[in-house]
Amino acid sequence: MEDHINVAIRVRPLNQRERSSTASTLGQTPWQVQRDTITQRLHADGRICSGTSFTFDKVFDQKDNTQTVYNDIVKEIVTSSMNGFNGTIFAYGQTSSGKTHTMYGSGTELGIIKLAVKNVFDVVANDTAREYLIRVTFLEIYNE
Repeated sequence: MEDHINVAIRVRPLNQRERSSTASTLGQTPWQVQRDTITQRLHADGRICSGTSFTFDKVFDQKDNTQTVYNDIVKEIVTSSMNGFNGTIFAYGQTSSGKTHTMYGSGTELGIIKLAVKNVFDVVANDTAREYLIRVTFLEIYNE
């Protein structure tokens, strides 16, 4: 694993209100993802905007599921942690941006936390030559 910070973002799936909006029914979405660049197409009120673009280490669009996010970004961090290196997964964003959806999952999809815990215990179960002491810190801050 490379020794630096990677910044990845995930465009969450549209919620029911957003799916029923005029822009959505016309096939327009607020953001356009092309490779690792995201471009704003619509303002919050539905007006077309000038197309401000942002580039990140990785951009996941609304079609990508949490397993894809985990495999592409998080799994390497968990693997390094199991080899003795510190690792951090940090979800940040405004209210309703999809942090809980990604980290906790839903009724139909496991979140990053459950996938990471499963991965950790799979590693432990498959490595009988080593003894593990597992310490995990989980912190959730709201309205700060």
